[in-house]
Amino acid sequence: MVTITESAQDYLAELLTKQEDALGVRVFINQPGTPRAETCIAYCREGDVVDEDEVHEFEKFTAWFEGRSLPFLEDALVDYQKLFRSDSQPQRLASLRDSALQAMDFLSEFEPRLVGSVLTGTADEHSVVELHLFSDAAEDVAMLLVGHGIPYELGDKRLRLNHDEIRDFPAYGFIAGDAPIE
Repeated sequence: MVTITESAQDYLAELLTKQEDALGVRVFINQPGTPRAETCIAYCREGDVVDEDEVHEFEKFTAWFEGRSLPFLEDALVDYQKLFRSDSQPQRLASLRDSALQAMDFLSEFEPRLVGSVLTGTADEHSVVELHLFSDAAEDVAMLLVGHGIPYELGDKRLRLNHDEIRDFPAYGFIAGDAPIE
């Protein structure tokens, strides 16, 4: 199915507040299956909805996906950064990924795994580099940071481990270059 990132949802919801007669948005492919095909997002108004449409309720708005376009929209990503910040977002993403690699190298003894928006490519100027670390004792991470004179903040991060299990883990936050690491 189509993924609409949180930042794109916020942007579309803001646009919809300025439209008196819009029911939500309609996503479709203009000229599907041809070299001139293009993905379109338009305001959905009374009379635009047809029975073949697939409806998805987002937190702040409703989206209708045109039935005949669905095969061409499979696994599509609607992302605010790619739509509206294509000039600055790729550079920021590259910078965050460089910082992530440096942090992962520094924290290698804890087998770091990159997660979140820097991994998926949807990071922007407000994003942090999210790393999951593996240690028998969380204090070992603090000792490494202190040993290298790196100031940090300690907090908690709640993660869903599977469908039924949610746990809190210690979370260390620090700055590497101009990138916040958590």
